[in-house]
Amino acid sequence: MTFAAETGPLAVVDFEHRGDGVTPVTAATPLPRDEYLACCGVQLDPIGAATSIIWAGNAVGGFEARATCAAGPCTNSAGIRVTFVPPVAAAGAD
Repeated sequence: MTFAAETGPLAVVDFEHRGDGVTPVTAATPLPRDEYLACCGVQLDPIGAATSIIWAGNAVGGFEARATCAAGPCTNSAGIRVTFVPPVAAAGAD
């Protein structure tokens, strides 16, 4: 992997498992802000109209982090802020 060779050791956030890398996630449950802090140096925060973040998906199609709004589907700008702790020089997504 060229990215890994140029950036050094990688921290991989796997939304199929909790931050311990072993425990499977459950759809529609809240994803805590610091869930992936110890393993991967990442904090996740809802921004804009979003009020929380949940794990969304299923074991067949896979899971993702999804911003949610208090009154059903988000109708205004909403998203997830990813903060790297400590700050990093490079990030990749697949």
